[in-house]
Amino acid sequence: MLLPTTAFGYSLGYVQGHRRHELWADWEQRVRIQAWNGWGKTLRLLVPIIRALPGPALISSTEPQIFESTVQARQFRQRPIRWRWVGLVLRRWFPTLEYPVAVAEFGPARLRSTAGYRRVEWNLIDGSEDMTTALRRALDLVNGIEDDTRTGGDSGNDRFFRDAASEVLAAWLHAAALGDREIDDLLNWQRDLNDPLPRTILADHPRADRTALLALTTHLDSRAANTTSGVARYLSLATRSLGSDEGRDFCGRRFTPGRRTRTGTQLDLEELIRAGGTIYVLAPERYIGRIRPLLAMFCGELFAVAEEVALSRRSKRLALPFIGVHDELRFGVPVPSLPSVANSQRKFGIGMVYAVQDSTQEDEVFGRRAASLRAAAGVSISGGIDPISAEEISRRAGTTPVVTTSRGSEFATEQVSWFEALTIADQQRLGDGQSTVVARGLTPFVAEVRSIKERPLLRRRIDREVRQVTRRAAAARAGDLAADQAADAAASAGTDFGRGDSR
Repeated sequence: MLLPTTAFGYSLGYVQGHRRHELWADWEQRVRIQAWNGWGKTLRLLVPIIRALPGPALISSTEPQIFESTVQARQFRQRPIRWRWVGLVLRRWFPTLEYPVAVAEFGPARLRSTAGYRRVEWNLIDGSEDMTTALRRALDLVNGIEDDTRTGGDSGNDRFFRDAASEVLAAWLHAAALGDREIDDLLNWQRDLNDPLPRTILADHPRADRTALLALTTHLDSRAANTTSGVARYLSLATRSLGSDEGRDFCGRRFTPGRRTRTGTQLDLEELIRAGGTIYVLAPERYIGRIRPLLAMFCGELFAVAEEVALSRRSKRLALPFIGVHDELRFGVPVPSLPSVANSQRKFGIGMVYAVQDSTQEDEVFGRRAASLRAAAGVSISGGIDPISAEEISRRAGTTPVVTTSRGSEFATEQVSWFEALTIADQQRLGDGQSTVVARGLTPFVAEVRSIKERPLLRRRIDREVRQVTRRAAAARAGDLAADQAADAAASAGTDFGRGDSR
């Protein structure tokens, strides 16, 4: 009775011309947002949705604005109360709680808007003692590859080489986990496909999965040079993200150099999800190319861990939904497993919201699987007109009766004519903030969504939070710069001292 509507679902605006008729979709609905550049996806829908999420979340975007406008709301949350005055009167019993936030941001350190927040350090070798986990991670790494020849992975040869490379990479991850190896060892194996070390580990270790050794001997057979060459190409593309500077910083080290003790810096994804935390993955388009496979694997891993947490509960369902919000799905952070998430993880309390500019972007990313992703969306919001789906939306809206009058010199007649309820021309005339909504069980209709700029109270609150976040980031960047300068000065002084001794 004391819970507000915001505790149960997404706010999606209101029916056009009826501001009292607000639109809500429960957390279990998969929400698809398609709108042109400039329509206002971020300020009208994504930021309010992210701020209102009740539980753990994965946020991926190309824009730091999403982080700055939502991180305070994600980090400090109060139990939702229907009436604000109740929260003020009973604030002693309804305190604001702090939830963990971790960030993976890629780009120059001097420009990072997330400085001062915990950075994600997570190594994909940890946990790969289980061959099933290793194979899942390898598949996401390889499927995260983007090249000019790929069309959603539909080519037969392309699919064969991707699957073969995934099996080899899974075997390497399995061997590295069992042999207490690091990312550098895995990269060495990629450079020398005949390195005997992974085969030795898999042959001698008592907990090694025998299919891993079989994968290496089958797909890296020197007698099948053409096949091995194709597999090696995809292995190189997949592991390139691990060898980059950004990838090394992201993965970190499993053990302290020179000792076999754990570094203790790795992020525990399961613990963060149980604690209701939020992970941001921010990567501008110009920096995302080198690390695309790694980010694809990491996002897929978060959904898999959320499912494992759900299965560990008696109800086989998360207490609060885990929601993934993905902005700019085509040019932003890739999530190859999204069609599977949309169609199979609802029963675990796992949801998703994603945004694209038009329907072709889903086809470019997912190929034949794009249709199943669109079909799984319980609510599809088309901002403005989408030339690809406009005719289908008009057809689904159906027809409506209109009484027309014919007048003659002596009499008039009335008749009922049927016209399209929502024509393509109607969709063409939609402006910023206006959209057609296709929801399961309803005919399409026109809706409106206000921007944050049109909501004074929310705008002022967000502006205040953004100032706090930017000040914190600026102070952290200044501290990092001072530390780097001090380290450089110390190194320079040590070099000069050494030269003086030699003289």
